[in-house]
Amino acid sequence: PHFHARKPGAWETRVFFRSCTARQLDFDIKFLLREPGPTNKERKALLALVLAHRSELYAEWEAKVCR
Repeated sequence: PHFHARKPGAWETRVFFRSCTARQLDFDIKFLLREPGPTNKERKALLALVLAHRSELYAEWEAKVCR
């Protein structure tokens, strides 16, 4: 399961929220336009959101993808 995070005009990533840990954001770059991908600050913010909302993310994934 994953979601897409993007910075318009710069990059888009897939964040694999089930395999993220308290110390590691599990993601890959889907595309880059002008930047080298999320900065460390952006990665930390994404990880904090994943850790705070993982159960909701999984429930939404199940409802939308695993019908």
